[in-house]
Amino acid sequence: LIRCIKKLWLILKSFKAKVASEEQNQVDQISKCFGPESNQIYTIQQLSDKLDIGCEVIHAVLKEKIKQGSLVQISVKRYCSIELIEKIKTKCVSLVEQNINDSFSVADFKKITCLGRNQAIELLEYLDRSRVTLRVKNYRVLRKNRGWVAILLLFGWKSDIPGGVPGLQNRWNTLISVWWVRLLPLPWKI
Repeated sequence: LIRCIKKLWLILKSFKAKVASEEQNQVDQISKCFGPESNQIYTIQQLSDKLDIGCEVIHAVLKEKIKQGSLVQISVKRYCSIELIEKIKTKCVSLVEQNINDSFSVADFKKITCLGRNQAIELLEYLDRSRVTLRVKNYRVLRKNRGWVAILLLFGWKSDIPGGVPGLQNRWNTLISVWWVRLLPLPWKI
């Protein structure tokens, strides 16, 4: 505890903040929702409806759990546990191993995880941001040992758009338009 007495700051090392029993009960209820056996992705409103706790309290608890590292905010409004993310990663690996072309679609992912389409898409976008998967058109590919490298279109490769990407009609304008990349597997690891 830090106190100011006559413009002097005092630090009391023996002071420890305690949580009231009712607040601790609310924290425990929220923690149970994200336990290791839970396979749910929740929004604050869903937790509020389920537990009959105010949204402000839930938001504060979730922010603290994220700081502690036990929860992940996968989108603006959805939260899930670290254990669920690890289970999803192993399911992605098994899904890629089952397919011939080493990729999977949103429908495949949705089927194997038993999530709704919106939850599946937001979870896949989180995995893309955390560099577990990589979106290539309508499919996802695992980023194995960073073997997939983004290469600038140095030699005037054209996109699917007729006439190519604006500014890339010849190979010398390519360096100006660095925002367009094509993904190529390289034989070496980075």
